[in-house]
Amino acid sequence: MRALVRTAHGVYAVDLEDEEVLGLVDDSGFPERIAVREGDTMVVATEETHPPLRISQDGGASWIDSGAGLPAARALAIAGDVVLYAGRN
Repeated sequence: MRALVRTAHGVYAVDLEDEEVLGLVDDSGFPERIAVREGDTMVVATEETHPPLRISQDGGASWIDSGAGLPAARALAIAGDVVLYAGRN
């Protein structure tokens, strides 16, 4: 399994099974935060737009906007059927 990790120096690809940093990736157009439900195709991303949530049920092939009225995201996670969205006014 691979993960993309945003740091102060850029976005890095990481192999979680081998615990190896694979290198920098091009992050142009990369959402601020992204969460993927384990073993599934559900993806939730945040952007600096209104509404701030983008949700995909098909691995990112198509997206719907959601979260009208929510403040900018500070954290995002998926656990089972629950999407955790943390913002601050």
